[in-house]
Amino acid sequence: MWFRYPERHGFPALEGINLRVEEGECVALVGPNGAGKSTFCRLINGLLLPNRGKVITCGMDTADPSSLAEIRRCAALVLQNPDNQIIGATAEDDVAFGLENFAIPQEEMRLRVEEALASMHLTRLRHREPHLLSMGEKKRLNLACALAMRPRLLVSDESTSMLDPPTRSETFCLISRLREKTGMTVIHATHQPEEIMACDRVLVLQEGRLVFDGGPGEFFEKGGPATEIGLRPPALFLLARELQAKGIPMPRRVLRAEEVAESLWASS
Repeated sequence: MWFRYPERHGFPALEGINLRVEEGECVALVGPNGAGKSTFCRLINGLLLPNRGKVITCGMDTADPSSLAEIRRCAALVLQNPDNQIIGATAEDDVAFGLENFAIPQEEMRLRVEEALASMHLTRLRHREPHLLSMGEKKRLNLACALAMRPRLLVSDESTSMLDPPTRSETFCLISRLREKTGMTVIHATHQPEEIMACDRVLVLQEGRLVFDGGPGEFFEKGGPATEIGLRPPALFLLARELQAKGIPMPRRVLRAEEVAESLWASS
């Protein structure tokens, strides 16, 4: 699959991308600024169409105009800047907007709005005007709007960026818990090492090309792709590898300090 912006006469934004994401996977999309991550996300949702090749989303060709509405219902896209997606007069109205466009019955709409606001811890802010929300609250509102559609696929274009570390961690944890609960597929563009480590698979883009497709452990190994793009491995990953080098068995992917403690206890 290839994509080139008409106004750019240089190299394509994406070139020769050929991959498949399995249902239920959580995939980290990684790369420096300008690598093509946002373009990739918009192609999945059908906001952009490839110049060559095909994008098949939820079994449908994004180039088929008759499938576009259903593609955008089943593949929800959350952009980096929440202000680009906020439409409603209140948080509650914003969550209901997409449901209204798909003519969801009123009673089901009410239940979905309640469920989505609660899942993102926004119930108490339901009547708040979106422009009065903090950046973290706006980002969670955009996620609530996406989740209200009950998508099979959540495409997150750096939806946790521009947040302070605690808020960023809380937001990603909410995404992870919902993915575990619903089984939805997640493609998450991010620069955060802890978020990358929590994913099942890592895709690395550089200058529009796919240069790595593998597990987070392999991605963070010494001298691996993370080093090449200037990402430092999570502290827990480094600690686990140091302990492993000293002969203490460790899980290949460590997400919580308790996992390190349990492995130490088991080896004592």
